[in-house]
Amino acid sequence: MSDAFLGGGSDGNFTAPLVPTLDGLGAPGDGAHADHEHVRLDVWPRHVRLLAELIRDPGV
Repeated sequence: MSDAFLGGGSDGNFTAPLVPTLDGLGAPGDGAHADHEHVRLDVWPRHVRLLAELIRDPGV
């Protein structure tokens, strides 16, 4: 596993120094909070499967 910088901010900024923190698990897409904001429906099912697996087994 490696760190990545994607820009933006999150409440995870507060928890990450204290506990392992997952972030960036929102809907896949582009243009957050902009006029061109959109969700990529072509990758949505794969994303939902990942989220479901993380809920079922957080140690994945």
